[in-house]
Parts: sequence; structure tokens; C-alpha cells
Amino acid sequence: MLPAQVSASPLPSAISLTGTEKAVEDAQASAPTQSHVLTQFQTRVLNSQGFIGDTVQLVEVINDVFGKALPQALPRLPDNLDTLTAPEKYESLTEVIKQLDVYFHKSPIHRVGQGKIVERWNAREQISAIENLDDISRTRLRSALAPLKLSDIEPLDFSDQIPLVVPGAAIPRMHLRTEFAITQNSENKSPRLLLFTGSSRTLSDIDKLLDARSNRKLHFYMQCIIEAFNDFWSCPTEFHALLALMDMLRNDNPDCFLNQQTVYISYTGDVHYYQQSLQENGEYTINLDEKSICTGRPNTEATMVSALNAVEQLLGTTPEGIALVSNQPHLRAQQLATERVVANFANSKDAPIPIHACGDKAALESPEDLFMAIDSVRKTVQLLNPTYHVTTNWVRNPECKLFKSERPGEWEEMVKPESEPAPPLEQLA
Repeated sequence: MLPAQVSASPLPSAISLTGTEKAVEDAQASAPTQSHVLTQFQTRVLNSQGFIGDTVQLVEVINDVFGKALPQALPRLPDNLDTLTAPEKYESLTEVIKQLDVYFHKSPIHRVGQGKIVERWNAREQISAIENLDDISRTRLRSALAPLKLSDIEPLDFSDQIPLVVPGAAIPRMHLRTEFAITQNSENKSPRLLLFTGSSRTLSDIDKLLDARSNRKLHFYMQCIIEAFNDFWSCPTEFHALLALMDMLRNDNPDCFLNQQTVYISYTGDVHYYQQSLQENGEYTINLDEKSICTGRPNTEATMVSALNAVEQLLGTTPEGIALVSNQPHLRAQQLATERVVANFANSKDAPIPIHACGDKAALESPEDLFMAIDSVRKTVQLLNPTYHVTTNWVRNPECKLFKSERPGEWEEMVKPESEPAPPLEQLA
């Protein structure tokens, strides 16, 4: 193995980007619907009618199996939905989405602890609540989740005109997504650009491969990365793990497509944001008091801002589309999160960039499987809520870096010219 090395080179000039959305007044998410010309987001809501209906059925089952009395305001689709005009249908579906969002925030398996959202792998109380159900109740949950197709494989599909973007994750999913791409792309087709996203999230107990030998090998590579990047970060992060995984997989699979072209990795630092709260009417509000500012690890939406900036900067033009490599049960949520970020780029307002999420199948057997699937439905509902803030509750842009590697063990930072300012965040109205 080549020792990990890092160097620096100038980054191509970026074209004008905003990388933001306008919160409740988002031109993409909350534009007036008097016009019959709908935004990409509004069209997404209309196309989600089946998902919304299936989620309403899921909510009824969740209420029943956990023995909670059905609230009077249990979300329901109106009977006359199919007779409405597109703008009217959008407004009607949005009301149901807001009710569903409120419901999931009150659910006995909402991913929250001590008033804060907890990582999926740390949601032990919520997983235990499902584990404590009897077999019949868990079977009912599986049946209610089945129509949502959260376990089906979505094959990888891209052309040489399409960038391939692989969102970061904990090490097991990071490995799963990359192996899926290698297996699916056995013909070694080359995408227009190959980009992975890493972040400042510090590693935790979940960050290990199940195979002990592979895990030892990965951590050996990671130690080489940490030593090479000792001027950047003082503790192992998801970013280090991603670089190490790229080195390991390229050395282990010399004939795979990862070795056929340059590998790019974007880095996103911690996000500083104003807290947003969901009200009983299903709308989000932001507390702009400086005392409410929080710091957290980058979520999908934040890393996608960095990734999309990198795509535009490296290509110098808007791509025809983006292929997103994820895994079930997260495909729908990650595609929607990416669409909401993409819709706010200045040069995609007239022609939004099509996003296609693909990924490996998942099981719906264990209590953890069921929790992950339900939580993914919750996140999708939240992203379908037009008042949910994706980036406009940020205090400032998170730190972003971009790295490239022509071969395993050699990494080069793409340095932005000092004269080039970071894309500004639009101010809240």
C-alpha cells in the first residue's frame, strides 16, 4: 500500500450559486399555487400522493399496535382529492403532510431523547418499544410498510453525462453503498464525475465493519490517513473513514471503476443553526435568539450543499442530472433532501436538475429494521413539509473542503482562490 499523502492544488473557479432556500417563503417549496405552473417541489408533493396515502394507513397501524387512542385529527386524505385542480390538490396534500409531521413528532417511536434528535443507531428506547410488541403487531407493521417499498432494490443507472454522488454515512452504510456501486457497475462505466461526501461527524461505536479482518484493515488505512492529515483534524471523523475506505477498496479491487477515474471527496464541517420548532398547525418556526444557536454534525442536506457546489465547480456547468447512491430504506428521503437543495441553486431555477436515487435492498424483519423504515418515512414527511427549513436556519455556511485522488494513498486538496468568496446564505425574510 502506498502511504497516504496530501497536497494542494487550485480549485476551478465556481459559477454563481446560492445553495440556500427561503424558509417558509421558499420560492420553490411555497410559491403561490394560483398559477398552474408548479415548482419542482410542488410537483414532487403531487407525485407523492400514493406515498402520503400509504403513510396515513401506516399511522393508523402505529396508533393501534401501541394502544394509543386515535386522535380526532388523525390525518386523512379528502374523498374529493382526484376532482381537484393541481394547485388545489397540492394545498390539500400539504395539509395532510403537516398533520402527519405533527403526528410523527408525538409518536411513541419518534427519534428523540432529552429533547434532542438522537442518531438512528442510538435510538435504543424506540427500538425496544417495537421489540416489546407481540409477533402479530410487528407483522402488522411490516404489512403497513410494504406498500411504501422501503426494502426494494433500485438498480444503479447513469451515463457518461451524469455525475455519480455517494452521500456519506456511518462506516457500515458507507461500505454498503460503495460495494453496491462496484457490483452494479460491473461493466466499469465511467460517470461524468465521481464524488463522495464526508463530514466532521466523529466516529462512534457503529463505525466498524462486521468482518473483523476487513475492519482491522480499514482502521489501518484510517491511521495512515489521520497521520497524513494531522494538520487538519485532531480526531477520527467520517471524512477520515471515507478516504480510508476509498484507499482500501481501490487496492482490493484494482479492476473496478473506482480505479478508472479521479475520485473526489467533499468535506462538510459542523453546522451552526437556529433551532426550528414544529407547531400544532404543522408549520415550522425559527427562534432567531442568539441563545438558541446550536452546533451539530452535518446532515444529508448540509453535505449535499457542499457536494452540489463541488459538482458545479468541477464541471463548470449544470449537469443533465445526478445519480445518487444510497441504500434502503433511505432512498426516498435522500432523494427528496437532495432535490430541496438542488432547487435553490441559482442556475437551476428554470430547469431543476433531475435526481435519481438508487441503492441496495433492505430487510424489514428485526425491530431495528422496522424502526429504521418508520423513521425514514418520518423524515420524508418532514422534507415534504414546505415550511421545514433545509438550510435557511443556518447561522453561516459550514466549512467546506474538496479533495481528489488519482490513485490509492495519494490525496490532494483542491484549494479555492483566496479572492473567491464563499456562496452567501440568503437572509431570512
